Amino acid sequence: LWFAGQTGESMQVLSCKDGQPNVELTVSVNDSPTALSVSPEGEVLLTDSSGRVWVGSAGATPKQLPVGGGVTSATW
Repeated sequence: LWFAGQTGESMQVLSCKDGQPNVELTVSVNDSPTALSVSPEGEVLLTDSSGRVWVGSAGATPKQLPVGGGVTSATW
């Protein structure tokens, strides 16, 4: 199970493994996550309420995709 939440200082993508929450990715922007997609390899797509799209893998620093980068929804 993977989910995204707002911390008040950032957005975090968490997974639930062995009954414990694990922070997989932190986006250092205080916004509301709106959609999340995770590939079988652990690559994450996250959109926020400002229309930005973030991509990253578990434990890595996420990158913001450029506006108009062709992503219309968070899915693999």
